[in-house]
Formats: sequence, structure tokens, C-alpha cells
Amino acid sequence: MRADSFRNPRDVFRDIEQEMTRTAPGEKTSKITVEQHGQIMSKYRTFKEQGKSLKRQLDLTRGTSGKRRKLQNGSGRQLDDDLDAPPLNPNIVVRINHEKCLVELRNHRLATFAADMLGEITGTVYRGLLDLLSVDMSKCRPDRLLEEETPGHRLTVTTMEIFQHLDESVNVQSGIGKAPKDKIDLQSAEKVRAEAQDSDSDSGASDSEMPVRRPSTAARGLDVEMDIGSGTEEDQENGVPQTNGNGRAKVKFEDDGSSRNNRIEQMRQHLLLLAESPHRFVRHCGVQGCGQWTVDFSKVVKRLKETELDAFIEQSFGRHGLRLTRILREKGKLDEKMLPSAALMKKSDVQLKMAAMQMAGLVDVQEVPKDNSRMANRTLFFWFFDREQTELQVLDDIYKAMVRCLETLQVERHKERNILSFVERKDVQGKEEEVMTTEHYVKYNEHLAVEQKLLGQVMRLDEMVAIFRDY
Repeated sequence: MRADSFRNPRDVFRDIEQEMTRTAPGEKTSKITVEQHGQIMSKYRTFKEQGKSLKRQLDLTRGTSGKRRKLQNGSGRQLDDDLDAPPLNPNIVVRINHEKCLVELRNHRLATFAADMLGEITGTVYRGLLDLLSVDMSKCRPDRLLEEETPGHRLTVTTMEIFQHLDESVNVQSGIGKAPKDKIDLQSAEKVRAEAQDSDSDSGASDSEMPVRRPSTAARGLDVEMDIGSGTEEDQENGVPQTNGNGRAKVKFEDDGSSRNNRIEQMRQHLLLLAESPHRFVRHCGVQGCGQWTVDFSKVVKRLKETELDAFIEQSFGRHGLRLTRILREKGKLDEKMLPSAALMKKSDVQLKMAAMQMAGLVDVQEVPKDNSRMANRTLFFWFFDREQTELQVLDDIYKAMVRCLETLQVERHKERNILSFVERKDVQGKEEEVMTTEHYVKYNEHLAVEQKLLGQVMRLDEMVAIFRDY
């Protein structure tokens, strides 16, 4: 932990850039060359890696470690690496890895999002997949100054790894509906997509992507056991041998989920459900280990932001405001005369709603005059929805709401300052009901209820800040 650890990374990058491009008095300032850019990136990368390096120093009083004593059987003692490592300095300074904490918080929020959309069991399976993917993921967003790629872009996990990581108490049999097999397109459901789709429909995928069958026979027929080559049950009991192909295929549907193969197949159904969801929670990207899966975090987080933004707009401007913003998001810029017919609303209602949302900074209008007169009847008004600008505006409103909640909490604490100061006494803590009078105890409980609501609202707003800013 150094003094530079508390500096803004952008300020450090700017100082390094100024140092590398500094010129002597009288010289002209030139553009940054490729060599200078490489040196700037190298120095900035060294600064970023300072906080990740931990140097362990040997205790001088411990001395050098001796050689392991050879035993009679010729093998030395097998000691753990942790025992061989020197002890840490008791005065060492540690800190919380906020970037890794954000990764875990994002996993929790995405799992909750999947559970809300597809069910609790599917969300639990998704959480297990996210936990495996985020083992080697140190942060949510790439460093734009270092021109890094998105973390987790090339990470994959297999079905068997997810199955081994999943808790046995999870009942993967529930949460999945059954349909006749003739109505299920397995080739389309298990199509391997090497790259993320730009659109929600399958038409956006390249034509070179061919449907792939299930990778192994063990995973292909897990829910259906085909006893080919066996006769009737009486023949099996009597031990009558049967040649391959003489027996009639017998189909068994096991709904108890007790067998390992059934459990794997049922878990795969949840993964396929996540892959075929409009939100594209996962992507089927390989055939190893009964199927490989990955998560396009940028696209899933984008869908999560859209969901939160839609909820905010609906709560603030109603269903009509949400309908108008969705139309603009889909169509882009739209003429004011076409909005009423597209939204199935009256022209006056559309104008009032759009004006209110424009005042809130959610939508904006562009005026395109037909001629130089710039008269209103000779001007086209195009409404549009800027997603990035709207997110910044919503984030600013969230900050203001958090400040108001904290100010209200401070005012409430100031009103009941006498009761709170009395409760903070050590001889009163834990015995409030016995020591306090009935009137003061009721006021104290009412204050705790108000404080709990305000803090809960602040936590909810803080979660929205993380969605729009950190994830």
C-alpha cells in the first residue's frame, strides 16, 4: 500500500503521458509516436500491478531453512506449501479487493435476474455457472486506458463441471415443463455458436454454423433408456440370451431424478433454457464435457440495464411513457406525426407525455427545417431516445434520491436524539424494554422502523448505481 494507491488512475496516466512527451524549451510539440505510446502503456501497467504484488520477507531470526531429513524408506517428509512459506509480517497492510467484490455482486444480481425471468431452480444453476466462470475473473470492466479486452470473453465451462459444482440438494427436476419430443427441435436448441449473436433471432448467426448433435451418447439418451438387444422382462429373469436387435426397444421415463444421468440431463435442460432465453443468459459454444458454455457479460448486463430502465420509466411516467420509449428505442428517430399511430394513443396525450419525459431528460427532439424560413409548419420534429444519455440522467437522479434519503435519516435522528443518546448507554443496551418507559419505547420502535425503511431504500438505490455504473 503506497501513497499512489489512493490516486485516480486517470491522473496517473496523464502524468505519465506528460512526462514521456515533455519537450525542451523552444521545441515544437509533436504527436505521440508508437514507441512513446508503448512506453506509456508499460509504465501505467507497472503502476496498476503495484497493488497486486505482495513481497514476503523471511524472518531474520528464523534463518535459512535446512534440508529435509532423509528417512529410512528413502522418501522425505511431504509438507504442505503453506507450512514451508514464511509467516506474514504482522504489521502488513491489507485492503478489500473492490473489483473482485463487484464480480461477486454482479454474479448474485445476474442469478437473481435469471431466477425472476425463468424460475428459482434455473437461477441456481445459472449461479453455479457464473461462480465457475468468475474464478479467474478479477474485475467486471476492462481498463480502457490499457486497451484490454472484456474480462471473461474467452472463458468457458463444461456441463460436467457445472454438475460437479452444483449442490446435490438442488432439485433440478422442477422448474422445467415437459413437451412431446416431436415438438422439440434438438438441433436448433443445441446449436453451437462460436460468437455472440448481434440480434435476438437466429437469423443473425452466420450460415456456416451448422447444428451439432449432443456430444456423447451418455448425454444424448439420459432421459430415455433404450434397452436394445434385450427381450421381455420374463426372458431377462429366466436368463434367456438375446442377440443384438432381436429385442423390442423399451422406453423408460424416470421422473424421480435420482440417477446421475437423469440429473445431468435435467440440468442441461436448464442450461438450454438459459441459452434460448431472449435475454441470452448463456451461449452454447462447444461440445466437450457434454457441452461447453460461456456468458457474454456485456450483452446480459445490457439487458439487465434495459429492464431496470424500463421499470424506472414505468414507475415515473406510467405504461404509456414506457410504450413510447420502447418504440423510439426500436425505431430510432421517429417523426412526431407517426408517434400517435405507432403507440395507439391520442395526439394530445402523446405530446403531453413526450414533453414531460423531455423535461426529465429521457427523450429529446431534433428539429429539421424544410427551408430557410424555419417556420413551425415547415419543420420536421424527430423524437429519439439516447440510451447512454438516459442512463447518465437516471444515474444522476439516483444520486439525488440517495442524498435525500440520507438527509431525511439525519433529520429523523436529530428529532429523536435524546432517546438515541439514552439507548447508546452501555447499561441500557439489550434492556431497552425494561429500562425505558412505554411512551419512549414506542417512539424508539417507530424510529427504528423509519430508519430501516430509509436504509433499505438507500441499499436498493445503491444496487441500481452498481448496475448502471460498475457492472
